[in-house]
Amino acid sequence: MRLLFVVHGHPQYSKGGAEVACYNLFKAALDEGHDAFLIAGVTAPTKIEGVIEKISPNEFLVASQTPDYFFLQSGDPQATSEFEKLLIELRPEVIHFHHFIHLGLDWLALAKATVPSANVVLTLHEYYAICANNGQMVVPVSYDLCSESNPKKCGECIGRNSDEMLFRELMFKGSFSRVDHFVSPSLFLKERYVAWGLPPDEISVIENGLDLSLYKPKAEPQKSVGSLRIAYFGQMTPFKGVDILLDALLLLPEETLPKIQLKIHGANLSVQRDDYKSVLSGKIMRLGKTVELCGRYESHEFSNLAGSADYMVMPSRWWENSPVVIQEARACNIPIIVSDIGGMREKVVPGKNGLWFDAGSAVSLAALLEMLIDQSNLESFEITEPLGHKKSLAQHLIIYQGK
Repeated sequence: MRLLFVVHGHPQYSKGGAEVACYNLFKAALDEGHDAFLIAGVTAPTKIEGVIEKISPNEFLVASQTPDYFFLQSGDPQATSEFEKLLIELRPEVIHFHHFIHLGLDWLALAKATVPSANVVLTLHEYYAICANNGQMVVPVSYDLCSESNPKKCGECIGRNSDEMLFRELMFKGSFSRVDHFVSPSLFLKERYVAWGLPPDEISVIENGLDLSLYKPKAEPQKSVGSLRIAYFGQMTPFKGVDILLDALLLLPEETLPKIQLKIHGANLSVQRDDYKSVLSGKIMRLGKTVELCGRYESHEFSNLAGSADYMVMPSRWWENSPVVIQEARACNIPIIVSDIGGMREKVVPGKNGLWFDAGSAVSLAALLEMLIDQSNLESFEITEPLGHKKSLAQHLIIYQGK
C-alpha cells in the first residue's frame, strides 16, 4: 500500500511517545515492502533549510507551528501549502496522522479534501480535543484529575468563557468528522473519547509497537535483600511526577535511605518553569548520593541503562495513555511501579509485570519502596514481551484496507 504518516515531531529532534510510535510504524511499513512516506514537523526552522526539507528518499521535515494552542489552527500558510503539494505529489492511499499540534488541526480536513480517495486515520495519543490544558485532563497548579469536559467548568479552569470552550469543541468535532477511523493505544483513552462524543465503532484499540530489536531482556532478574535499585525514564515535566518520587524517598527513615539508589534518566528539565526546577533541585540536593541524574537517552541505550535497576518507577500524576516506558520495561524484563490510574493501571498488572501505588501519594509510594527493600522475589513476575512494531502494523493494515 501507499502510506503516508504525518506527525508533529521527528525522533531525531523530539523523543516523545507519539513521535517514536509513528516512526516505528513507518519503519515497519518500509521493512514490509510498502510504499511508505513520513512527514514530520519541526518547530525550530533553523533545523532545516526552507519550509520543507527531504532528509531521506521517504522522509520530509516541515517547519510549521500552531501559534494558538487553544484552537490549534495552522499558523504558517506556506507550510500548509507545501503540505498540500506533497499530498498531490505522493497521492497516498492512507494518510495516518499521529498528531496535529505544531501542524494544524485544519490539516485533517485539508488531507481529505486534497486526496478524497485516501483513508484518513488519526491516532489519539492524549486528550487534546477534550482538554485545553495540554490534553492532560488535570487542573492547572493543583493537578487535580478531571474525568470529563464541561464548557463552563473547563473555561474557569484555563481562563476562557464557556462560549469559547463550546466553539473549540465544535471545531474539533468538525475536524474529526473528516477522519475515517481513529486509533487509541489504550481502552482507557477510547472510553474517554466515546464519553466526549466519538462513535465507539470508529475507534480501534491498537497498542503502539516497539522496535524490539533495540532492546535486550534481562535473562535472570536478581535483587539483593536489603537494597533497592530503581530508575526513572522520561520527561521531567510536573505532569510526570518526579517530585512525588523524590518526596517518597524523603519520607523514608534516615537509616533506610542508604539502601536505595535512584537513577533519573530524564530530559527537558531545562525548559521547565523556574519554580519547578528549583523544587526538584532542592529535593535532589537533600537526597545527596541516593539520587543520580543521568540526563537524556536514546532508545538503543535503554537496555544497558535500565539493566542495573530492580524496578522502574512511573509516578505520573496525569492519566497517561499508553506510556512507551511501560513497554520498554516489559521489553527488558523489568517490573515497573506505576500510579494506579488511567492507561498505567490498564497496562500494568500487579504481581505480573509491575506494581501500583496510590496516584499522587508520596506516602503510598514510600511504603511500597520500603517494603521492597527486603524482598528478592523478582522471579515471581511473569513479564511478557510487548507488541512489536511489525505486529502493530499488521493490525493497522486491517484499518487501512477498510476491513
